[in-house]
Amino acid sequence: VRIEGFVEDLEPVFARATAALAPLRFGSGIKIKMLDALSRGVPVLATDVSVDGIPVAADGSDGCIVDNALVRWPAHIEALLDPAHNAAMSAGGRAFFSRLYGRSSVMADYDEMFGLEPVEEIARPA
Repeated sequence: VRIEGFVEDLEPVFARATAALAPLRFGSGIKIKMLDALSRGVPVLATDVSVDGIPVAADGSDGCIVDNALVRWPAHIEALLDPAHNAAMSAGGRAFFSRLYGRSSVMADYDEMFGLEPVEEIARPA
């Protein structure tokens, strides 16, 4: 476990991370940090408070393990050290983020909210 403090660019940190840990016991609102980790394919180990407002699956298929019993966290972390398990969790997190919070999903929600006809998305250069 490494506590980084302020980091100018999170990309290298997320690229080498095995998991994002969020042992919050209290708080309110959606935790953008959890969505950021899932969008980058970093599995999340969280308490239910940490993912409040984020509809992750109870079975972990969305790349997020929710467990309020912090005594079990070492076992969860050890499981995430397995490359195959971590890769499956990573893929689940990316798919979950894309499905609910990705650009095309958000644009479709806006179109529906404002009663607009969906517009075909223009391909952007990478």
